[in-house]
Amino acid sequence: MSGPPVPGVPAPDGPDLVAGVPASAGRYAGVVRVARTVEEAHALEPGEVLVCPVTAPAWNLAMGRAGALVCDVGGQLSHAAITARELGIPAVVG
Repeated sequence: MSGPPVPGVPAPDGPDLVAGVPASAGRYAGVVRVARTVEEAHALEPGEVLVCPVTAPAWNLAMGRAGALVCDVGGQLSHAAITARELGIPAVVG
């Protein structure tokens, strides 16, 4: 995941680093579950970090179990960002 440069934030360097837009404040450490489809997201265990390409209302049940969210697509007003703020979980999108 990468996006446009953010003023004042150094660009990531190296193949293992990612960048995104902060969508919901906070810090979280936990087991990561990559879900490419909503069906895969249903396997999310409570407290896991949900990493997915995009969200829509069908993802809400899984997002409710997530400790944090990382989403490839989105911005401050995306479904992922708004839902994460409502759930009170940290999120990075885009």
